[in-house]
Amino acid sequence: MLPKVNAFGHKIVPIPDILKDNRVYNLICDVLTFQSSVVSGKDNRQLVKTFLDDILSKRDQDNLADIVRNKAVEMVGGFEGLKKIRDVRIQDIITSFKKFIESSNQHIRGKVLDLGCGNGLVASGLKNPKMKSVELCDVVDYRAEGVKSWKFTTIPTHGRLPYKDNEFDSVLAITVLHHASNPVELLKEISRVTKEKLYSMETIVGVTPKSRTVEAVNDQRFELEKKFSSLDKNQQMMHASFHDWFYNDVVQGGIDVPMNFATDIQWQKLFSELGLNIVVRYMIGFDQRTSGEYHVIYVCEKQQIKV
Repeated sequence: MLPKVNAFGHKIVPIPDILKDNRVYNLICDVLTFQSSVVSGKDNRQLVKTFLDDILSKRDQDNLADIVRNKAVEMVGGFEGLKKIRDVRIQDIITSFKKFIESSNQHIRGKVLDLGCGNGLVASGLKNPKMKSVELCDVVDYRAEGVKSWKFTTIPTHGRLPYKDNEFDSVLAITVLHHASNPVELLKEISRVTKEKLYSMETIVGVTPKSRTVEAVNDQRFELEKKFSSLDKNQQMMHASFHDWFYNDVVQGGIDVPMNFATDIQWQKLFSELGLNIVVRYMIGFDQRTSGEYHVIYVCEKQQIKV
């Protein structure tokens, strides 16, 4: 049974019910059609509509991802398409971070922890000479072959992280916090093990057409972003929830999706309360071709307590 609200007080709507909102349905259809064209090279709008209408016909979402996965596979051009969705997303995350680092001069450095690393390829793509070492961690070991030799630690889903205070100069938390069942607890632990800086990419809701802080590339993603920005906060929450579920439960499979999305203001407030000062806030919107979520990059510097 889904909770009625998430950790930040935003209403959680069951996946089939999300599609009952016509504006949200239409935007999800547009986004999935675009994503499908990226990985298959075809306009699969009719397959997308069939996929969405099948979900809409379900009474609840128990095992829904497993039930609709075959239609999703067909929609994106087979299992090769599912793999390409993951590959393209990793490429786009790396591209976004590299652009951000070049423009802000906020280089990741020192002893680095990639928390919630997934397959580890994002950290691998961001590796630079200023990084003395990189340690990977997640609740499950998903590491790709290219990073199998990197140090990896399995972390608990709740409670204390298995690291010392101030153990890492830099911590990466890339689209991780909204997957935590208790984002506040996790962020407290991140603050504890961080010596200098936290680099976080998050999905946010409650944005407007004026929220962007960087110039957009005027392509199909920006057109979709403008439609998303015109939705109200509850509709944005539903849209983000659907795409998080689609990518993590349908495409990836088995990744928790508690839908703990927040507004930019809520993240800023939480960082401040936990002693993390935002030094750069980089609102990048729909930066990824196979995500369908509105992203922001925060770089937070840990407050140094004077004795």
